[in-house]
Amino acid sequence: MVIISGRMLADVKQMVSVEGILYIGNHGWEIEGSSMHFEGLISVQVASMMEKIKYELLSQLSDISGVLVEDKGITLSIHYVWCPRIKNC
Repeated sequence: MVIISGRMLADVKQMVSVEGILYIGNHGWEIEGSSMHFEGLISVQVASMMEKIKYELLSQLSDISGVLVEDKGITLSIHYVWCPRIKNC
């Protein structure tokens, strides 16, 4: 059995909590099973750029109620499901 998610691998494993299956998190950037472990590696330059992008997103979106910028380590996600102005978000 395989569980595939866009969530962070640690979150998926905690939510599902089944031993002996293959977990794929962060849209394939993190994979773990009984006989394997893989984490997509990003360079220092990319990590630095991701950090800059995250703070720019936080700055630009902070005035919109219900919008969340989630740092998943390797990826960033913007959640707007809680935005009361969902049609305008």
